[in-house]
Amino acid sequence: MNSVDYLLKPIHPRDLANSLDKFEKIRQQYHQAAPGPYTRLLERMQARQPAYKERFLVKSGRAYCSILSSEIAYLYSEQKVTFLHTRQHKRYLLDGSLEEIYKKLDPRHFFKVNRAFVVSHACIKQIEPFFNHRMKLSLSPDPGREVLVSRGNVPAFKAWLDG
Repeated sequence: MNSVDYLLKPIHPRDLANSLDKFEKIRQQYHQAAPGPYTRLLERMQARQPAYKERFLVKSGRAYCSILSSEIAYLYSEQKVTFLHTRQHKRYLLDGSLEEIYKKLDPRHFFKVNRAFVVSHACIKQIEPFFNHRMKLSLSPDPGREVLVSRGNVPAFKAWLDG
């Protein structure tokens, strides 16, 4: 049985005190016992940080190479194809949607500024206010297109930059 006690109304102070004493004894027994497998599992899960991808396997010509997440300048999606652009001005095709890949990146270093672009903090050269409460980013290397932080993302983007 998992109950401590069964009290009927009207509750007498003596019965309530006995029930609380019984509860306290049971609680102490559980705390003194060695932690069970579920307790240890819970502790491990709470201590564990989310695992973000540290590198991506990409195809370069006929060969494959591994790109470290720290080398990524930005990612973008164009006609349902996702590209990774490195700080060394190299572009690679990635498998998966931009949203799927973004979820695998460390949010301390990467931010999805709009539906088509994820930027690394390290590649942002300049930020300018833009029409309709948006922000215009200058990136290095230059993507050759305008990169705007969508109006809905501006508050979170500012907090990310400040963070």
